[in-house]
Amino acid sequence: MMEELGFAGGDIKTRTSSYAALLSAFRDSAAKNPENAAEYWFSMSARLKWNNSVVANTTAMQLTDFFTGGIMLCGGSGSGRVGAVAGIYNPWWDAMLLVKMNVVESGTWTGPSAQIKEFHFLSGETFRGEVPTDTPASIRTVVPEGDPLAVELWRVASGTRKRFEKLFPLDGKPSWGRAAALIASLDDTKEMERIQTRAGVRLKLMLEFVKNTRDVGIAAQIVELIRHGSHYRLCDHFREPASRPLLKTLSEMPEMFRKDFIPYGRVATAEATLYLFVNPKVPRLFATVTLPRDRKKTPPSLEWYDLLQSDELLAAWNNRKGVAK
Repeated sequence: MMEELGFAGGDIKTRTSSYAALLSAFRDSAAKNPENAAEYWFSMSARLKWNNSVVANTTAMQLTDFFTGGIMLCGGSGSGRVGAVAGIYNPWWDAMLLVKMNVVESGTWTGPSAQIKEFHFLSGETFRGEVPTDTPASIRTVVPEGDPLAVELWRVASGTRKRFEKLFPLDGKPSWGRAAALIASLDDTKEMERIQTRAGVRLKLMLEFVKNTRDVGIAAQIVELIRHGSHYRLCDHFREPASRPLLKTLSEMPEMFRKDFIPYGRVATAEATLYLFVNPKVPRLFATVTLPRDRKKTPPSLEWYDLLQSDELLAAWNNRKGVAK
C-alpha cells in the first residue's frame, strides 16, 4: 500500500505529490473543524503543544480563517516512513505553520496516512529573517498600508516561498536541517503574540463584515460574478479601465478554478470599500473588488491574481514605480 501511494519509492516528485495530497487533506480538515483535525492528524505530543500554545490563544473561527487562506509549501521528503517537511502559509496573516509529517499505518484506518509529529507557528517576518516592528502598521497584509493590498501580498508571498525553498529544498533531507538555527532561536511566546495580533485584526474585520447585512449582500452578488460572470457582465459591473485585462482572463478561467471563490472579508475606508475573496480549494488565487464611495468619479474595479506569479507581478510593479532591485 505504501508503494501504491508513492511513499516507498525513490522518485522525489512522486513522494512530494503524495505528501502534498496529505497536507491538503489536513488543511481542508482544519479549515472545517480545527479541533477535530488536530485530534486526527497530530501526534499526542504535538497535539498537547498545539492546545497549550495555539488553541489557548486563538479561537476556532480564527484558526478556520488561517487554514482557509493557507497556501501549501512542500519541502524535502524521504522514502518509506521517513516523512517530510511542509508548511502552510497564510499571506493575509503573514504567518507560517511549519510541520514535520511522518507516514503511519494503523489497522483502524483504510491505509497509510500521515501524522504531524512536530510543528512551529511563527510570523512571516521571522521566517523570512526580517526584523518585526511589532506595531499595528506592520500588519501590512491585513490592512493595506502604503502600497495596494495586492502588492503587499505579492511581496510577502514571494519572499516566503523563496525562503522556504532555500531552507527546505525538495532534494534536501526531511528535517529542520537548514532551519535549525532559526528554530533554536524562536521565542514562541513572542511569535504567538504577533500571530494573536493578526488573528485579532482578521477576526475584527470578519465580524464587522458578517454583521453588516448590506455588505454581505453586496459580497454575495460580487462572488456570483466572480464565479460565473461572462466577460460582458464583468465589464458591465467593473468599468475601471485598468480592470479590463484582468476581467478578460477571469472570464476565461476554467470553471473548476472559479466556482469555489468565497468572500474573505472587507476593509472599509473613507474613500472606498475593498471586498476580499479567496478560493479555499486553491488559496493562492484571490480577488479584490473596490467600490468607491463616489462611483460617478471613480468606477468600481476588480482584480484577481495567482500568488504563484508573485515574482513576476512584483517585478512589474517595481518597474512601474521605477524602483531598482
